[in-house]
Order: sequence, then C-alpha cells, then structure tokens
Amino acid sequence: MKRHHNIGLAIIKDDKLLLLKHNDGFLHFPGGTAEDKKTDEEFLRSKLKEELGVELKKETLKYVGKFFGPSSIDKNVELEFDLYVGEVEGELKPQGE
Repeated sequence: MKRHHNIGLAIIKDDKLLLLKHNDGFLHFPGGTAEDKKTDEEFLRSKLKEELGVELKKETLKYVGKFFGPSSIDKNVELEFDLYVGEVEGELKPQGE
C-alpha cells in the first residue's frame, strides 16, 4: 500500500474549529500533501497564504501528533498525517481552492 505524508493545521478561533470542504466532499484541515524541500512550518505558512490568505502568527505553532488512516480519495493509499495547532493573523478568506 502506498503512503502519502500530509500536514495539517488546526485553527481554533472563538471556540470554533476551522475545516475546509474540498472537491471530494470531505472536510479537511488547512494544509495538504507534504513537499520534501520544505519544513513543516514553511509548508503550512505557504498553504495558509495560498488557501486562506492569512499568515501563521510567530511562535504559535505546536505539534499535536501523528495519525494514520485511509485516504478519502484512493482506498489503496494510507495517509500519514502530522497535525499542528496554531494561530493566524489576517482575515480568513477562501482563495478559490
């Protein structure tokens, strides 16, 4: 079975958890499939800007843990998922992804 490494950020604001609804119909944390040439923080910073038009607040990124499960897109793929929590600056605006 193939394994994909994904990275996501839990954003909690006003006691609400932000999740994004993608084309597959499932809810996802902001983030996505990891890129080898970037650190997790660099990757999340670029994805937050790309997906939501916001910046990660300095020194708020905290590692939650690693999770494994089936892909919602391809049942022959297992996801290795690193979850972080952090705060963002700016107005959350979906960027059309």
